[in-house]
Amino acid sequence: MDEKQIIAMLWNREEDGVKALQDQYAAKLKMLAAHFVSAQDAEECMNDVLLAVWDSIPPNRPDNLFAYSARICRNKALNKIRSMERQKRKAEVVELSKELQNIIPDKVEQESLLTELINEFLEQERAQDRYLFVHRYWFGESIEELCGQTGYGASRIKSSLFRMRKRLKNYLEGRYRI
Repeated sequence: MDEKQIIAMLWNREEDGVKALQDQYAAKLKMLAAHFVSAQDAEECMNDVLLAVWDSIPPNRPDNLFAYSARICRNKALNKIRSMERQKRKAEVVELSKELQNIIPDKVEQESLLTELINEFLEQERAQDRYLFVHRYWFGESIEELCGQTGYGASRIKSSLFRMRKRLKNYLEGRYRI
């Protein structure tokens, strides 16, 4: 079943749409969440994603169901980490957020402008740098995972990401209030 059919089923409030969404994307979404939280929490995030997608379609009608679901999944996982930190539980330090916190503000209302600017910035970058940036900061992959995927050393990846964050900051300074 393709995405358009699943979206149509969800739009028409057919519960089979949730089942189709789960069948098609559950494994990928769990893997995405597992980059941020434990396996058990990733399973919980996956269930939360199914409910959130069900609740949000309609009124939303995404063009890309996986990207839409992945964004919800990532946000659920990050919210889970924040919740665990607030409750003083032992949780992994979210290195990703710390690396970007001085560059990207928390303004939700400006999110679409920021997304557009980041996409424009990434289009100007070399493909290998873009790959590192997206896999590190969107998919939450570790430096070690990126080393294995690219064959680069950890030092090279960290340096590339550092320079990209600097370039992104410079790019955003003239276009977006940081």
